Amino acid sequence: MKKLALLLLPLFASCSSSHHMRDMRVGTRSGQPGPDVSKVIIYRTKTPGAPFPIYGGENLVGYSESGSYFEILCEPGGHRFSSSSTWPSDAVVTADLAPGKTYYIESYVVGGGGCSVASPQLRPLTHENGQWAKIETKINRLQSRELGPENATVPARKPGEKLKRIEEGNMEMRIDAERLSREDGR
Repeated sequence: MKKLALLLLPLFASCSSSHHMRDMRVGTRSGQPGPDVSKVIIYRTKTPGAPFPIYGGENLVGYSESGSYFEILCEPGGHRFSSSSTWPSDAVVTADLAPGKTYYIESYVVGGGGCSVASPQLRPLTHENGQWAKIETKINRLQSRELGPENATVPARKPGEKLKRIEEGNMEMRIDAERLSREDGR
């Protein structure tokens, strides 16, 4: 039994990280954003489930990996962060970002046990959901990651058929986007 567990260990370990991301280089953490920039930190605590892509608009910005986080520096204003449209359901966060502030989005996976299909989720950290007191402790326990240079120029995704039909209004089901407001930043 011990031999079987040792043989399966690399398989389970490979499910928590992605070859698309790499550890951030020392000294590259951006700190507090400047007065004309907003920062979004997308994090995932150590939870089971395969990595999944995160898009800012139509552009790949990183991968949600167990036990890690990544930062996005962007222009203030309206943004849309989502999981890949090839999954059973898009997880979506719409954001109105203020300059000079940092925002947090938690990523996680639900389902995937038995016959169910795993579904990626995104949950914004807002003043209403009461997670502010613990966020720095959570982030400090996670590995800082970034897209590898070969993946930073991945072409924009082509929206999946489901997302196209929803946006065109040909489907009754709508994606319920979570929201980050300007006041949710620190």
